[in-house]
Amino acid sequence: EWLGVDDIMTRDVVTIGSDATIGELVTEMLRHKIAGMPVVEAESENSNRLRVIGIVTETDIFAMIAAAWEAEQRL
Repeated sequence: EWLGVDDIMTRDVVTIGSDATIGELVTEMLRHKIAGMPVVEAESENSNRLRVIGIVTETDIFAMIAAAWEAEQRL
């Protein structure tokens, strides 16, 4: 029988706030040797609970760099 996703998932997830810079994100991804990071924000103004609002992956970062390079080539 196959394992369930919950059998292999990472439970100690490294996250980053939506106010972080791309540099901070990349630094943390390299430090933790991970290929993606969930982006979180507080559930409400007075809450300590966080909710995931998205994820940034290596592919997203590569796409951003490629788009910037392509735009520069058109100048």
